[in-house]
Amino acid sequence: MDGLRIYVILGLIVGSSAVYMWIRKRISSRYLTQKLTALNTTHYHVLEHINKQNTQIDYLIVSIYGIIVVKQINWTGEVMGTEEEENWVLKFNKQLKTIKNPLHEYKPYIQELAKHLKLPTKQFHQIVAVSNQATLSVDQSLIKNQQVCHFDQLVAAITQIKTPILSKENVQLFAEQLKQG
Repeated sequence: MDGLRIYVILGLIVGSSAVYMWIRKRISSRYLTQKLTALNTTHYHVLEHINKQNTQIDYLIVSIYGIIVVKQINWTGEVMGTEEEENWVLKFNKQLKTIKNPLHEYKPYIQELAKHLKLPTKQFHQIVAVSNQATLSVDQSLIKNQQVCHFDQLVAAITQIKTPILSKENVQLFAEQLKQG
């Protein structure tokens, strides 16, 4: 009977942890969605939760400045890594966890999307938005170039991209194509 209790307790702990993470992700997603409403809707078309071949893109923002792909990360602790590294390190409560470099996760999708829209990949920008509770100890050039930022800096990171590269007509066309899948 004691063994059964242990399994039940472990099950409850694991289950409550999963529920906590799910709730946290939902709250973070709503928070970012609310933040993105600050973007001028005549210049930026925000698309949420785009599903493509086993990959869910958190946010796609289509604008005259290119197509911005945003990955939302709900980590807490210290995040360490560079653009080149295959894996990053997440340090939380003196424990180190290896995680896949989030900048690499969407690259195949960006290439597929570029091919589908008949655009060069240089017209795509990628931003990793990390929870405000995380400490960013990533390569400083990633922060300076607005490739990695906290949730609260996401709109500023997007609006830092100022070189027009797409026509308004193409922006509308691409936004419609991406909405339809």
